[in-house]
Amino acid sequence: MNEDLQNCIEKLKVYAERAVFNKDDLEKLEERITQLQVTRESILEYEKKGVPVPKGVRDEEEKLVAEIDKLTGGSEFGEVYKALLPIAVRLGRVCQRPLQKDLRETIIKDNKDITPPRVFRGLVIQFLKESGGSASLSDVMHQIEQSLQGHFTGPDRDLLPGKKRCRSQDNVLREIRQMKRERILTRRGGSTLILASHDREVTEGKQQGSQRLRWKRASCRDDCFDLELTNPEALDVDRCRQLLEAVTTEDGIRPPYFNKDASKEFHRWLSNLDTPLQEQAYARLSNWFLTDKEFCRNSPLGQSALELWNTLFCAKPDIRLTNPKKDYKILRERFDLWWPSQLDCQKKGRASIRPEGESADYYNRFIPLWEGGDFTIAPGNKGYSAKHKGNPRLWVFENRLQIAPNWCNRLYGKLFEVLQKHFPRINAKPSLKFDLPELSWEKFTAFVAEVKAICNEEDC
Repeated sequence: MNEDLQNCIEKLKVYAERAVFNKDDLEKLEERITQLQVTRESILEYEKKGVPVPKGVRDEEEKLVAEIDKLTGGSEFGEVYKALLPIAVRLGRVCQRPLQKDLRETIIKDNKDITPPRVFRGLVIQFLKESGGSASLSDVMHQIEQSLQGHFTGPDRDLLPGKKRCRSQDNVLREIRQMKRERILTRRGGSTLILASHDREVTEGKQQGSQRLRWKRASCRDDCFDLELTNPEALDVDRCRQLLEAVTTEDGIRPPYFNKDASKEFHRWLSNLDTPLQEQAYARLSNWFLTDKEFCRNSPLGQSALELWNTLFCAKPDIRLTNPKKDYKILRERFDLWWPSQLDCQKKGRASIRPEGESADYYNRFIPLWEGGDFTIAPGNKGYSAKHKGNPRLWVFENRLQIAPNWCNRLYGKLFEVLQKHFPRINAKPSLKFDLPELSWEKFTAFVAEVKAICNEEDC
């Protein structure tokens, strides 16, 4: 290659490496994008009401669009990019190299250099454990920056136009959102991150020795299902308010929000516990986790609704209490199926140390129990595969754990023997249901520890 040409290419490489989007322009761009969103929301409101959009509002939209275009494309970097792009296209044609394919491969290669999400996940769990189970988001982000200082790659530190954070920070926040979806982290706490296992231990500590909530029907009318709490002193009002906040702020996908009338009634009742709780409130709460729509049940709102229900009631209905066309009115025959079981369990007096819905805890708490070194987790369609040196050993689903079958697991026989040793009731099927009466976290961790020990011995 011509020496002058080589020098030019090297200079361009150095220029690209040192290129940083002007901070003032970045802040200005962020401000203009926000203003444009607000303006377009106003235009949408005018159009919904059938009112002509004022000329001044339309002019403002055009002005903001022009400013954003200027900020994103009018900078020195934008000019250089525009100048190099047609050159790359022309040279690609001469060399018979498809530009789109080469760009795609370059981007894929660049993305391979970013820090893997599992690294961020491990550091978040480690730091939260060291902090007693919870810490502020800012402290977690700072700790990750400190831990990985000097290990971040170039793509990790990329600051994309329109973003205030670099790619690694965005990836950390994305992984934290995923951990909340997987219920490794709780969905309440605002800017505080809380390990689900820690939150459960705190809840159990409060529940141990405390009385169950006891409910009675507030009216003798057959068609009224308002409920009255007879021992309001047993209710942890602060926790209920936190859970209700999660219900009212989480995304339900379709519809995306919790009913306003039900939310208002819950807030009213928590401030006046000596008054009945209206049926429309707890009926609408139950609809979220009893609906036939799986995506609603598994949505963040659906999971938060179930958590609030389990705090208020000790029995969960087997089927939906309402007709979907009248989601606020409880059907008498459905109520009669659920209410006896609620009365029966609340007569037992003391709250169980093992709360309803613990199967989700086993499902999520297994990940940090297994991961580390050669022990990895691979997501699947309905659960995940627990692997050792890339070999499947256990399959974990929301309601059970299963020994990976012998066609892909040469340790199948030995691991099945370990399962039967720890849980003698298990006979022919190589699976452990998380609602098994004799199952406890201590037994579960002992079983997993022995499985890992066998893997280390046999796979060495």
